[in-house]
Amino acid sequence: GDALDASFASLLDSLAARAVAALGNDALSDPDLLTALLSHADVCARVRPATLCRAASLPSLLHLTAAVLATSRETEPIDASMGLLCSIALAARAPAWLPDATKPMAQATASALAAALSPSVGQAITRATIQGLASSLPEVCLPCVASFLAPLIHLPAWRAPDGFGAWAHAALAALPTADGVPDASSLEKIFGVLSSFPDACAGSSSAYNRLVGILADALADFGRVARRQQPASAFVATTYDWSQAAAAAPAYAGPGYGRV
Repeated sequence: GDALDASFASLLDSLAARAVAALGNDALSDPDLLTALLSHADVCARVRPATLCRAASLPSLLHLTAAVLATSRETEPIDASMGLLCSIALAARAPAWLPDATKPMAQATASALAAALSPSVGQAITRATIQGLASSLPEVCLPCVASFLAPLIHLPAWRAPDGFGAWAHAALAALPTADGVPDASSLEKIFGVLSSFPDACAGSSSAYNRLVGILADALADFGRVARRQQPASAFVATTYDWSQAAAAAPAYAGPGYGRV
C-alpha cells in the first residue's frame, strides 16, 4: 500500500514537473498537455487518493485547476480540472456512503487532503470559480461546477468566519459589471444560495446527488444572468429549496456525478 502510493506519487510528480516546465508561465498555452496531466492526476485521486497526499506536485496541480477555472474557454482542460477537484474533494470529505470511507486509511487520506485544501487554496478556487461562472466557462460547463463545489463548501477549514462565505462575497463584489449586469440583486441571491447550501456529504448518496443537482441549477442560472443570456428577473432564489432535496430533483450529469 504505502510503497505503491509512493511509487505512483513519484510518477505523478515526474509527469507534473515536465508538464509545468513545458507550459511555462502560461498554464493554458497547451490545452492538450494540461488536460493529460490533470486527467492523470484525477485517475490517481479516484483510484488511490493516498497517492495525492504523497505527491509534492499537489499544490501545483491545485493552482493549475484554479487557473483553468478562472480563464479557460476550452472544455477539455475544464472538464479535467473539475474532475480532479471533485475527486479530491470527495476523498477529503470521505462521506460514509463512499466505499471504505470509514477505514483508517481513508480517514488519514481525508485529513491530509483537507489540509492541502487550505484557506489560501480555497480562496483561490472560490475566486476562480466565480470568475469562470460569470464569464469564461463555456455554458455547458456551468452546472458542472456544483460537482466539486458541493463537497468543498463544508470542509472544516472553509467554514471559518473568514472562510468560504467571505471568499465568495469578495469574489462576487470584485466581478466587473457592464450596464448594471450582473445586478446587485443577482449577486445577493447567488451569495445567499452559496452561504445557505447544506452539507451535502452529511446524508445519503441519493440526497447528495439531488443537492448537487439543485446547486447546479442555481449556478448555471447565475452564469446565464451574468452573461445576459437570461434576465435577472428569471433568477429566483426560492426556486432552489434545499429542504426538498429528498424529493425528485433535476437530472444532472457532470464530472464526478454518479461515481459512487
